[in-house]
Amino acid sequence: MILFEDEELEEYALSDGDIAVPIEIFLPADGGDLTITAYRAFADTAEAFEKLHGKSPFSPEALRFLAEKLNPAMEERDFVPSPDNRCGILEYRMDEESRLQASLILPDTRLIRCDAELRALPNATSQPLTVSEEGEEACAVHIVDGTVVACAAENDLCWEDDSVEIHVECAPAFRCRGFAASCAALLAQDLLRDGHPVRYLCRESNAASVRVAEKNGFAFMGTRYSHVCYRRGTI
Repeated sequence: MILFEDEELEEYALSDGDIAVPIEIFLPADGGDLTITAYRAFADTAEAFEKLHGKSPFSPEALRFLAEKLNPAMEERDFVPSPDNRCGILEYRMDEESRLQASLILPDTRLIRCDAELRALPNATSQPLTVSEEGEEACAVHIVDGTVVACAAENDLCWEDDSVEIHVECAPAFRCRGFAASCAALLAQDLLRDGHPVRYLCRESNAASVRVAEKNGFAFMGTRYSHVCYRRGTI
C-alpha cells in the first residue's frame, strides 16, 4: 500500500526544511500489509519499489535500490543522505503502565528535570543530555560514583497520538548490568503516568537495545525504514 505525504509538509520539507524523508516503509509485526509513505515527487520510485522489493523490503538489494533512485534526485534539491540510511529500525511501543517491568528500576536510577542539575553531573555516555528549563521534559540517569553511566531521554513527540519516542545509552564499561533497562523503565513510567504512550526504536543489529525493549515489556510493532536526507550544510 502506498500513501502520500501531506502536500504542504512535502513542499515545506523540499523547499525550506532542513530534513526530508522522501520515502518511508513500514512492515507491521502482525503480518499486515507493507506501507510505503512517499512524497508525490517520488511516486514512481515508490511504485517501482513496491513491485520489485515488496516481499523483501529491508534486504540490502531493496535499500540499495532506494539509495540509487533517491540520492541523486535529492542531491539536485541540495540534500545529502543520512549516513545512517543502512538498515531497518525495530519499533516498540508501551501504552499501559501495567505492562511495564517496574522491578527493573534500580536504586541509583533517578529522574532529572532541571538542566542545571543535569549539567553538574559528569556524563560518561556518548549521549549529550538536556532537559527543558520549564520542567516539561525529563531524563532518567543511572549514577555510579557521581557520574552518569546510563541514561534514557526523550527524543521526539508524535502529535498524532501524543506518544513520545525515547532513546537509551550506556557507557561501554557499564553495560550488561541492567543500568540501561533501569533508565528506560523509569522514564517510560514517568511518561505513561503523564498520559504519553512510549515508543522505542533501535537498529535490527543492536541486540543489547532489543533486550532493553523486551525486558521492559515493550510490544514489538514492526520494522521501519526512513530514507532521511539533510539540507546540505546542516550536518
